[in-house]
Amino acid sequence: MMHAPKCAAGSLTSKHFLGHWSLLNVWASWCQVCIYEHATLVTLKKDARIILYGLNYRDDMHEARTWLIRHGNPYTQLFYDPKGIFALDLGVYGVPESFLIDPKGIIRYKQVGLITTEAWARKILPFVDGNQQESH
Repeated sequence: MMHAPKCAAGSLTSKHFLGHWSLLNVWASWCQVCIYEHATLVTLKKDARIILYGLNYRDDMHEARTWLIRHGNPYTQLFYDPKGIFALDLGVYGVPESFLIDPKGIIRYKQVGLITTEAWARKILPFVDGNQQESH
């Protein structure tokens, strides 16, 4: 268990994560695997229990925007990390990676690799529903 970093990528701060469950998804337009995860994220956007934030990692901002226009934008807010500095602070070493953050701003779960419907239901949702207490 760890607190969400206090440093910022653009205007991303720990305050974004307070008061609600959040999923911070680290992705890039050049990431081949990210497209497979994207349909799940678009579905999760409809889940009122969680807010999705996107952290675009080591990418060209124009390419990222074009990618989201083409595939749909599941994020409530999108932040850019062109040099990967914020992601490095989080311990990211590849994309996609996602962080489930509780309403107090504490990271409860880290998903390395893509989020599938099964991973959402078995590994992540139990935290949100209060059926899981400790991070794996």
